[in-house]
Amino acid sequence: YYAQNSHDQSMFPYYLKKKGENVAFFFAYTSPSHMIANLNSFLKKSASLYLTEDPDLVKRIERKELTHRNLEEIINIYNDFMSNSK
Repeated sequence: YYAQNSHDQSMFPYYLKKKGENVAFFFAYTSPSHMIANLNSFLKKSASLYLTEDPDLVKRIERKELTHRNLEEIINIYNDFMSNSK
């Protein structure tokens, strides 16, 4: 939940946890609202820090081919990449 200019905005956090980690990492927010700024900027920073094993995915996020509205797709792409890289 987020309030901006007296308007209520729904925000949904996504946490990721890699195998072997004890704590989940706050990855990104998404929102159906077009009123909330910087969601993609935050996603770009998080992806560059946390998804380093898949540089092609990080590049797609940086180019805005995938945005905060595609978080489930991003997670599925990353999980598939990690499953196939073993």
